[in-house]
Amino acid sequence: MGVVRQLIQIAATEALLWRTIAEDRVKDSLIMALPLIMDDDPKPIIAVSVEDSLSPSTGDGLFRTDVSMTLQLQMAVAKSVSVAVEDENGGPGSMSMLEIGTTDAALEASLNLMDRQWRLALSDPANEWSQILLGLIGGFGRISDVRMVDPESGRKHAARIIEVTLDPIAEPSLGQDVPEVIATGLAKMTATDDYADLARIFSASLAGGASLAKWEEVQAMLGVTKPVPALIGVGTPDDGIEVLISDVSLNIAGEIEVPGA
Repeated sequence: MGVVRQLIQIAATEALLWRTIAEDRVKDSLIMALPLIMDDDPKPIIAVSVEDSLSPSTGDGLFRTDVSMTLQLQMAVAKSVSVAVEDENGGPGSMSMLEIGTTDAALEASLNLMDRQWRLALSDPANEWSQILLGLIGGFGRISDVRMVDPESGRKHAARIIEVTLDPIAEPSLGQDVPEVIATGLAKMTATDDYADLARIFSASLAGGASLAKWEEVQAMLGVTKPVPALIGVGTPDDGIEVLISDVSLNIAGEIEVPGA
């Protein structure tokens, strides 16, 4: 699910930017980058990632139509703290890390507000990125919302992990036409400086197989050997080459009626 997964992750991230009280502190899986843009005042943050994916069927090639995947949103109220460490020469140094404190009523209100805001953002008809996301999936499935708790002390943190099950469209296989929603998403990525190079790489990967015969496209999609497409009636594995037949035997049972005879 390479290009589909990538577009889902980017579309979800971009759809949430400036749509919640996290403002621009919405990151595409890069939770480690957040300390660098935070200060010592606690602020809402969201980290977006696509986690597990599963296709339960067997024998259907590598480009499945029954895949489910999990979109994960890590929401927290955190601040950046400086931690003393040794540098590469063994001397004193420091690094920035996120610190998520114990929750209280005010922080709970912030998390609850973000919980409503992300749902609004990802379903907003006026949000171009959310519409790309919705075009890439067949719908939202199971949603789980889990509190982050210190396993040793039992202390409740001001953070929640939300996981949403998605039913994505199939990844285009070799030689297949690129679905309009994927083309639209890649075009929007190309127009965004942070994603332009990545969009060109994925676009090039989708351009392969343009010269394949139809039966070869089916062969690639199903992940089978050359004779199989002919066996299922897609076509003959001759790739347009004339095949000479030296001997034909035709057996017809019953009589043949010729009109007007």
